[in-house]
Amino acid sequence: MVDLIGTDELWGAVREKINSKLYGRMVELSDYLPANPSTATCTAAIVAAAADAIAAGVPLRIRSGQFYMASVATIDAPNGLHIVGDGADKSLFCHDSQSYMFDIRGGTYGSAPVSLTANAAAGDTALTVSSTASFSAKQWLNLQSNQVWDASSGKAARYGELVQVKAVTNGTTLTLYSPLDYAYTTANGASLTACPLGKGLRLEGFGLVNRSPLTGASGAAGGLVLRQAERPKLTDLYGEALDGPMLTYSGVVGGKAQDVSAAYLADDETNGRYGYVHNVVDATRGFVIDGGHSRACRHHVTTNAGSSSAIGGVPAHITVSDCQASAYTNAAYSTHEEGDDIVFTGCRANNGMDMGYEFRAPRSKAKSCEVVGGKGTGFLVQPTAVRSELKDVSVFDLTGTASARGNPTTGISLSAQECVVSGFHLRNIGNSGLRIGANRQQISDGRIHQFGVSTNVYGIHWPGASIDSSIRDVNIDGGGSSGPTGLFNASTVTGTFVSNVKTRAVSTPASGIANLTSQTVNGSGVTETVLNSTLV
Repeated sequence: MVDLIGTDELWGAVREKINSKLYGRMVELSDYLPANPSTATCTAAIVAAAADAIAAGVPLRIRSGQFYMASVATIDAPNGLHIVGDGADKSLFCHDSQSYMFDIRGGTYGSAPVSLTANAAAGDTALTVSSTASFSAKQWLNLQSNQVWDASSGKAARYGELVQVKAVTNGTTLTLYSPLDYAYTTANGASLTACPLGKGLRLEGFGLVNRSPLTGASGAAGGLVLRQAERPKLTDLYGEALDGPMLTYSGVVGGKAQDVSAAYLADDETNGRYGYVHNVVDATRGFVIDGGHSRACRHHVTTNAGSSSAIGGVPAHITVSDCQASAYTNAAYSTHEEGDDIVFTGCRANNGMDMGYEFRAPRSKAKSCEVVGGKGTGFLVQPTAVRSELKDVSVFDLTGTASARGNPTTGISLSAQECVVSGFHLRNIGNSGLRIGANRQQISDGRIHQFGVSTNVYGIHWPGASIDSSIRDVNIDGGGSSGPTGLFNASTVTGTFVSNVKTRAVSTPASGIANLTSQTVNGSGVTETVLNSTLV
């Protein structure tokens, strides 16, 4: 009996049958290609084949092979486009650092903004304009103002969001499907611009590869930009050695990218090359990134602004789940200041060179996430990431005292106001376990074990002034480190409450914390000090 399992011929035949069953008739890219598609540019062929697939309402089939692109393929797909490859490692679009490979657009952004004639508050579901003559039900609009999103960042991102008209109520009022996220005023130039979103965009089973990465030269040749799309689906994609972002989502509402992976994307700040796997920009809303692995990239996911699109706003309500990043060169998972309510769930960062998670966007969240191995900070919450949350997170085995970029090897570092950290576990940390550098933090239900491995530091450390925080139900165990301190205050800490904080295997249970009461308990040969306080 001949064993055919695993042969390319067998699986190719099976895949062919499945694709035929699922999609029926398809446009074949192979019918449009030049004689030597791996060396002769295929850009025009790809654009022509995509146009015919869109016109016929059928998928565009990309068979196994390498397809060279000397310039960007700009594809307008307001009524949808379905690209089907043979697999992320088989159907490969390639370039040599010339430009992005794809710019796929679901609509054309409007050129005639209409000003609001009345202020709108966050939560409102109606907008007032001088005339509704140019609007219609189910139309997508970009609502934005001149108000800068975050003046401290020095960037030009503005308040804005994508809204959909439910009804044209009368000659001056538009009713919306969803309440507004933010407030808009006439004084700040609030206006509406048509922003049509294409439906039916599906991309699956192909790779984006840079065959000649730049060295010591400026440029940011990425992979694919997807603009103005409603509920797109991206599946089984791969990127390698790109000099810029692999996938950029601009003005996308809903949808999902699943099982997208990448390796060796650029990280060269001097020359402006930033290798993000997923780059979520502008007023993208409700998008989901699920699964996928990256190795040796700058960020697996980041939020951003400042794309070439005119769409105003920042990404919001983005969910990132069950991803894995290893050997990352900056932060595995990052939110820039441009972002709001970005949620990471079940994600893992392994053996990186700097931060596991860096939050700069307000209301960033990590749930059931972990960092294992590497240097730098496990979870770094920057001052702009106010009201961020870490729940059931863990950081294990961070070595050394600091990363190459200078970030101290700390389990969790909080520099933003009003954060919540609960259910955390920090173990074998080179420097301090938890660093508190801002006000009104709520810390609870945590374990800090074996910290200060590389230097004599602290379980919980206040390096500067802090007020009105609470530390409850935290176990701190020096775990054999040399002379660590449980709680250490280096500055002025007022209005902070300590409740049921247990320390063991430390040289000093607490230092610089006023109004603490302590109780020493000996049981099973272990000495434990329980710390409680009135407001200090």
